[in-house]
Formats: sequence, structure tokens, C-alpha cells
Amino acid sequence: MKLFACFITILMFSITTFAQSLEVVYGEKRDLSGQIESNSNPQVKAILANLAKEESIYTLQYNSGKSIYSKTADATKTTNAQVINLTGSEYAYYKDQGVKKAIEQNTIFKKEFLINEELTSNDWKFAVSEDDEPTEIGGYKVSKAIGLFNGGSCTVFYTEEIAVNEGPRSLWGLPGLILRAQGSGKIIEAKSVKWLKEELSIAKPDQGKLISRDDYNLMKSEKEADLLNGYGGGNVITIQKN
Repeated sequence: MKLFACFITILMFSITTFAQSLEVVYGEKRDLSGQIESNSNPQVKAILANLAKEESIYTLQYNSGKSIYSKTADATKTTNAQVINLTGSEYAYYKDQGVKKAIEQNTIFKKEFLINEELTSNDWKFAVSEDDEPTEIGGYKVSKAIGLFNGGSCTVFYTEEIAVNEGPRSLWGLPGLILRAQGSGKIIEAKSVKWLKEELSIAKPDQGKLISRDDYNLMKSEKEADLLNGYGGGNVITIQKN
């Protein structure tokens, strides 16, 4: 009888735990390590190093297999270098694991777009951490995995101590929450993790013109090329893009 009562208590605790909503605050920085290393101009190196310190803040909200990752604060400028905001502050990425659907909300020069797409599983390979890589983030023990997708790779560190298979942006599908990610010119790391007593309502992004991923990427590439050609290349220019 005592064993049965203990089982019921554990079951009720498990249901309560997984019914909770999760909120994770992430910081995003530019990964300019390759540019800094390859540039021989000390002034340019210093500017790039300052740009790499600028951090934007994003929040991941999760509840019952649905999540949304959105920007909550722009980076504070650390340099007078020309940073062109190709995309804006309205970025959001919505996932619904139940129906395997995702929606990205983004902008190009303040014009809003919505990209509806299938929520595909990332191709994860588990890896052993190097000596200089983290084994703990924010007090949580982490493991390393490498994802191969969209023609590139992303190295992440996740914790099985938070049994939620979520992460920033389009990243998901590991046996625990992703706390750090590096790839596609970005370094993303969790700043805080909080379970909420109230149940979050995860709403789909709905602001913007529907567009395919291929058309959006083509438009973004064309605008980026126009900007670089227009500025000529005489100064240090960074195009900020999500």
C-alpha cells in the first residue's frame, strides 16, 4: 500500500512537472572569430572584436510541444563601425512538434514576411567535448552534439537535466534542452532558465506576407549584395541579419 501511494505521488509530481511551461532567455552574439584571425589590420581587428561583444536578447517560451523563440532586446552598440540592419527586431520562430510545422517571422528593411515550413528533425551526431569546451552551463551538466543541416554545421551543448527537446531558433530534437549553440555566424547561450507555474499560451506569428524559404533567401541575398556594392568596401561594414 505504501509502495502504491509512493508511485501515485511520483506520478502526480511527474505530470505536474511536465505540465509546467518553460521560459529560457538566450544571448546571441556574432561569431567573428574567423574574420578577426584572418585580418591583419589592428584597427579592423579591434572593431571586429568589439562587434563580437554586442549581444541581442531572445526568449524561448515552451509549453506542451509548442514553442516560440523571439527577440526581446537589440544589442547595445560598442563601436562606431557601420552595422546595417538588413533584418529587424520582429524575428520569431514558432515550432509545433505535434503536427511537425514551423513558422518563421522575419523582416527585410522593415517589410514583414512569414515562412511556413515543415518542422524537420535536425541530423544530430553525438560528440565528445574538447578540453576547452564547457562541461557545465548555468549550473547544468551539458553534453555535446553536432548538427548537419542547410549545407552547414552547428555545434550545440544540451542538458539532460531539463528533459525538454527544445532549443533556440530552429534547433530541437535532442534528449534535453539546448543551452549553447555555435554556427551560421552566431554564438547563442542561455542566460537563465525558469519553470513557470502558469501555463503559457504559445501563439503562432501572424504578421507578414507569406513567402517560401527559397524566395526569402534569394531576396535577402540580393539586398545584401546591393548594400555591399553601394558602400563600396572602403570601411568596416557588418550586415546584421537573422
